[in-house]
Amino acid sequence: MRAELYTIALTFILTLSNPVAAADKTVRGWSIAESENDCGIEGSFEDGTVLSLSYDGQSSAMTLWNDKWSSIKDDERYNIFVSFDGGEPTRFSASGMKTGSSSGIYVPLEGTDLLATAMISKDIEIRRDDQLIGRYNLAGSYKALLEVGRCVGRRRSAMKDDPFAK
Repeated sequence: MRAELYTIALTFILTLSNPVAAADKTVRGWSIAESENDCGIEGSFEDGTVLSLSYDGQSSAMTLWNDKWSSIKDDERYNIFVSFDGGEPTRFSASGMKTGSSSGIYVPLEGTDLLATAMISKDIEIRRDDQLIGRYNLAGSYKALLEVGRCVGRRRSAMKDDPFAK
């Protein structure tokens, strides 16, 4: 499994150096989100949760939003445990977020390991301590996250060392 992750991570990183034209805004059921700072995928699920995975070329993040989570406090810390395909959970520290009527959590991730794992997994399970937040199907995430790599690659190739040079 570890060797497979390294292969997927390498494929993801190599995609950054081989940018291609922008794809449709939806890839395999995932919306491709491009912002000024990063690129990501976003999926909506039956329980009302919106799951996003993003990458800026150096760091990655996961966000979860759900209008039902009104008890989340802005900037409060939450212990989140993430596992793929029923595997061993990994602990992350998440921050609460509020915007209008929506509440969510922001989970900063180290590098691309979690994104590489998401690419080859069937589902992701997210818990707050012992409480299940949700189990979400990752079908299509492989192709969608490859598009995120291409997006970041396009951004890198468009950047100049000196933004003031003509």
